[in-house]
Amino acid sequence: MLTISKHDEDLFGAIAAGADGYLLKNSEPEELRRAIILVAEGKSVLSPEVTAGHEGCEQRAGNAAEIGLSKREMEVLDCLAQGMTSAQIASDLFITENTVKTHVRHILEKLEAANRAEAVSRAIQLGLIEVN
Repeated sequence: MLTISKHDEDLFGAIAAGADGYLLKNSEPEELRRAIILVAEGKSVLSPEVTAGHEGCEQRAGNAAEIGLSKREMEVLDCLAQGMTSAQIASDLFITENTVKTHVRHILEKLEAANRAEAVSRAIQLGLIEVN
């Protein structure tokens, strides 16, 4: 997404809608070119101006990428950490319960966890999710 907005709600809305990149319109052409290449490679890109104060989010995204968790899997993992059922997650994320179960299975495999509770525990240890 190429935008003028530095507002958190716009950034988070774009990410929730599936944006893999969020750059400000004042980005240099070379920065924009690099961002397009990175997104094409499956990576995420955010303008430094919008990530100020969100260093923890950036670290979490980096950790998730290293493990191979997709954005959607991270969303499901966050829901698991909140104790949500598959039906609740499906409703919250506007996907089917079968899709939730598939994401959970992938999360368990990638985190080498035997069950949901162990996946959440490992995710906390790895810094993927924060305990409030």
